[in-house]
This record gives sequence, structure tokens and C-alpha cells, in this order.
Amino acid sequence: MAKTTNTYLPEVRQGVVRMILEGAGPNDNGGSNRFDFSTMECAPQTLNDQVKKAAVDRGDSAGVTTEIVDKIKAPEREDRKVAQANEILREA
Repeated sequence: MAKTTNTYLPEVRQGVVRMILEGAGPNDNGGSNRFDFSTMECAPQTLNDQVKKAAVDRGDSAGVTTEIVDKIKAPEREDRKVAQANEILREA
């Protein structure tokens, strides 16, 4: 069976993460600061991972930022592309 995933626009995801980090719900009226995950139809663990990543990127938590991870992975991606190109050339 194929795995189905819900994809959200980056703006929506960032907005929800920002609301969670600021302690506000989607319809916050000064009441509870708990976020209702059912409004996103998303697994709580998925949002939790996004919130943790955002907290690290903001400097609120210790960890490796997304920017540094991208810098580390960029040469690896380039190496894969070169290896694929070499394999194509060998087959020709």
C-alpha cells in the first residue's frame, strides 16, 4: 500500500510553528495556550519535530541549525550527481 502524506505550504507550516512557539492557538482568545493539533489534521509528532527544528534555528535550543546541515549535505549531493554522471558515461 502506498504511503500517503499531507503536504502543507511552507507558509502554513511556518505559521503554525510560530503560533506554537509563541504559545498561541489558531483561534486564541486569551484562553488556553494549548494548540489543537486536530485543526492541522497532522500527527502531533510531525509538528513537534518542526517546532524543535524551528527552536534550534531561532537559537532557543541547542543543536545544529538547518543552515549548517544544508552546508554539510551540499557536497554529498554534488558527489552523488558526479557519480551518476560518471556511471552514465561509463555505460555509453
